[in-house]
Amino acid sequence: MIENVDTRFLADRFPLTLPSPPAARGEGLLMKPFRVRGIDFLGNAWGAYQGQYQPQREATQDEATRVIEFAKLVNQSTSAEFAKRIDSFIDVEAFLRFMAANALASNLESFFALGHNYYLVLDPKTNKFNFIPGDLEFAFANFLLMGSPEQLMDLSVQKPYPGQNKLPDRLLAIKEVNAKYQRLLKELSTTVFTKERLLTEAAAIDKATSAIRAKEARAVAARREPPPGFAGPGGAGPRPPDIKTFAEKRVASVAAQLAGKSKGYVPQPFGFGPPPGGGFGPFAKGNQRPIDEKTFRNEVQAPPEFDVTLFAAPPKVNYPVAVAAEPSGAIYVAVDEQGSLGRTPGGGKVLRCVDKDGDGKVDDVTVFAKVDHPRGVCCRAGSAWVMHPPALSVFHDDNSDGVADRQDVLVTGLTTEQIANRGGDHTTNCVRMGIDGWLYIGVGDYGIKRAKGKDGATIVLRGGGVVRVRPDGTELEIYCTGLRNPFDLASTRS
Repeated sequence: MIENVDTRFLADRFPLTLPSPPAARGEGLLMKPFRVRGIDFLGNAWGAYQGQYQPQREATQDEATRVIEFAKLVNQSTSAEFAKRIDSFIDVEAFLRFMAANALASNLESFFALGHNYYLVLDPKTNKFNFIPGDLEFAFANFLLMGSPEQLMDLSVQKPYPGQNKLPDRLLAIKEVNAKYQRLLKELSTTVFTKERLLTEAAAIDKATSAIRAKEARAVAARREPPPGFAGPGGAGPRPPDIKTFAEKRVASVAAQLAGKSKGYVPQPFGFGPPPGGGFGPFAKGNQRPIDEKTFRNEVQAPPEFDVTLFAAPPKVNYPVAVAAEPSGAIYVAVDEQGSLGRTPGGGKVLRCVDKDGDGKVDDVTVFAKVDHPRGVCCRAGSAWVMHPPALSVFHDDNSDGVADRQDVLVTGLTTEQIANRGGDHTTNCVRMGIDGWLYIGVGDYGIKRAKGKDGATIVLRGGGVVRVRPDGTELEIYCTGLRNPFDLASTRS
């Protein structure tokens, strides 16, 4: 459990004695940056910062200027200027403790690795920036997107993040600062981050929560929930280590690194953005390998009554998001080269793939339609409905040449402004033709601010759910609520 970082938190930690104006009521400027690693410089206009830095109230002109100056120093200053001025923007030792704590606890969903799950506070008294951790559910070698449990328990304390992160990179390039960081690591590893202390506190937590965990275990069994972890359907993926294993192996790894016997594990760069954004795990940059017939046969398994072929591969078909088939056998593939978090226009399209000779391999590929952020496609009688938030469109191929001749926008507003801030991730996904003739659409947890159908019907949805509409864009309505981020839907007759 963690304390909310809000105005009460700031008034307690960063109090002011001044009565007003609004920016001087004790809270300072609280920001909850998203995808900001190393402090991004976005130019000299404050408007460019608001989407990514996410200030929790309106910033004053002085505060906005201070954020921009900090970003400019980190990104554009010379080494000498950076070393001279950085301690006027942050308490360097406090930042090093923040870094050391994240490194020791192997917390990778943080400022250092993912650019997420942290707060940035501009203290109104010191005019310095403070870094505060956010949610910590992926600490203790739990963020398996960046490595196996064994790798994360051996995380490098010197570079506990993938790729470049300019603020810690530049700080640790200063000899005196690096030496101070090493002293802090040794201090923490002999006081608060010891095997004995970790196990003692874990045992106390275990005792305090045993009854409620036993109750939840019975409920999970009754609900027949699958085991957690990263895995495909029907299989259990890797699990994070238990606290005893983490305490033993992490403490041993840190000791070996501080003694100069090991460098630890440095995560691979990865990203959910446009190519060459990277991917993670086997798809991380540097780990990619081309798919071929032999690899396909060795790695793709199916029941004996099924015949499986490698239908299409890069460069003909890249970055598939959704697939649909029409009765003719043509396959429609929604392709999103922007990736789930990309925002550069022009990376989305729907391909029409045809196997002309019936050998199970694509022979002809046409760009059926171009849209940004395609998240779903379904087709019938030469027409394809495409979910491309914030809109649902139907494309018509009037002359049957595999390229759409007309686009009819059926529904608008099917997400929020986050589509511009974050890309297609968690927006509005998929479109499926139900057996009842309705089109069903999965809505991610950003919800719908205000969507409007062809006949003027409007809906508002807070959080995730499913909405439906007639194929002509009329009778738009909410089908169900209370979901998080449904990406695809299935329709069956009960």
